[in-house]
Amino acid sequence: MRLHGLGDVARAADLIRRAVDGGVTSFHVSSEYESWPFFVEAWNAVRKDRDVSPVRFTAKVAGPHFGEATFDPADFARRIDVYRRGLDLERLDVVQWLLRHDLKDEAGRLAIFRRDAGLIAATTTDLKAAGVIGGLVSFPYTEGVAELALEAGWCDGLALYVNRFETELAHVLPLAAAKPLGVLAIRPFAAGRVFESQDQSAAEALRYALRQPGVRTVVASVSSASHLDEALAAIADERPNV
Repeated sequence: MRLHGLGDVARAADLIRRAVDGGVTSFHVSSEYESWPFFVEAWNAVRKDRDVSPVRFTAKVAGPHFGEATFDPADFARRIDVYRRGLDLERLDVVQWLLRHDLKDEAGRLAIFRRDAGLIAATTTDLKAAGVIGGLVSFPYTEGVAELALEAGWCDGLALYVNRFETELAHVLPLAAAKPLGVLAIRPFAAGRVFESQDQSAAEALRYALRQPGVRTVVASVSSASHLDEALAAIADERPNV
């Protein structure tokens, strides 16, 4: 998302190369961001001169999207194929699934989850069997959907905000770990609040997220070589535990 701010595809590609050379093996992407075409162009430039075979992708896929009330398997597969075509992938390693509908209508969202759970399960199973996706984690938005996702056998984990500020679902972390389900930790910097408060460095924020129950990986936004180097240095001692 932040790469778009570099304003130059060559600069973005250089930052991606630096990440790959530094040992980064996972990227988080979204075709919903205006930066998506920019990232695709930069990524494909990197593929020409780097071995990117170890790199895995996690991507946001909504279904139902805002204003929709039904899970549509064909539309879900189409959204996944946008990533596969753009990044030239046979398989999208992790789908970050978002049940949106209307975030103010919690009862409606829970009803959709319960009603369409069988269809979502079948679609997920089919996509895995076809080698189209590796796993699916739920970004629940709310505690109610998180509870349903924890009990859904077809859901491989949760994507949650993990930082010292946004703690509404912090109690879900040990529940996921006990299953055991993996947790994709999002927004370790709390959208910049960590730096505004000045009570944590970037390194401390990353280590905090990595050490929470169930956390398998952390999504950290970087937009410069210095940010990337700090992030890589911060997790150097954590890698054996991830």
